[in-house]
Amino acid sequence: MIMSRDKKGSMLSRLGMGSKNPATQKEEKKDKLTEYLKARDYTGALALLDFDRKTGDAADEVKTLMWIGYCAFHLGQFQRAFDAYADAIGGSHPSQVPPEAHLYQAACLFYLQMYKPCEKAAEDYTAAEHKALQLELDA
Repeated sequence: MIMSRDKKGSMLSRLGMGSKNPATQKEEKKDKLTEYLKARDYTGALALLDFDRKTGDAADEVKTLMWIGYCAFHLGQFQRAFDAYADAIGGSHPSQVPPEAHLYQAACLFYLQMYKPCEKAAEDYTAAEHKALQLELDA
């Protein structure tokens, strides 16, 4: 089948591609991630999150890194999960990082059998949690 040149994009529109609103696309990706997580398909969710992060589609970098850590941890990729949590903690928006990220890092270190750093990460969690509670009380 030869496509005529005067119908640019007609094949894309017939396939349902190219004509969607960016807000609609973000909702579909969020729904797709939810479907992967409900089905416990952590490999699919991780692939989607990595793709979004590498293409710059990740709206919230911290949330994306936290989900990458979650999926990698459940796949048994503890070093990758640790690195994702470390990137989230040391990223450009440290105020958006939940204090639990330190605890998740500690869990990764525990499974990597790195007990001394695990203990330090758990202590960082208590310090971060204390700081978050203090900020709430001051506000």
